[in-house]
Amino acid sequence: MKASVVRLAAACVATHVGAARSAQVLAAAEEGNNPIRRVVDLLWQIKNKVEEEGKKEEGLFNKYMCLCKTGKGNLAGNIQQQTRKSPKVKGSLGAEENSLSRIENEIEAMKQERIVIDEKVAEAKSMREKEAAAFRKESAENQANIGALGKAVKALAVGVPAAAK
Repeated sequence: MKASVVRLAAACVATHVGAARSAQVLAAAEEGNNPIRRVVDLLWQIKNKVEEEGKKEEGLFNKYMCLCKTGKGNLAGNIQQQTRKSPKVKGSLGAEENSLSRIENEIEAMKQERIVIDEKVAEAKSMREKEAAAFRKESAENQANIGALGKAVKALAVGVPAAAK
């Protein structure tokens, strides 16, 4: 009831003093600890925040709508471009698969050749070891024979008179 009396008084003053002065009187009267005024102020603040958030959301919405419109066109263009490339890529893929198959066959053939070469190397190594053993045996015999011949020559030289020389 007190608030309505204050408003009535402010309205009466407004008719006598003028509209500008009455607004000041009304504002001064309601600046007190009026809980209704606090609720109204709070509602105004909430309204302002909601309007600001609405503007932000509208801006984001417009931005993403633009992305949807342009993104759809870009996607369609990319699909057409990739569709045109598809036969070339498939042909290239087929050639690469043939090349891969040929290279795999070459690798397998080279592995088989390597096995054969390794066997031949092992065989040659074995043969060389046998030949080396035979050479060492023959060399030892020859060295023994040379040594014996050297002794025989000395013995003959001692046994033959000096005139025979």
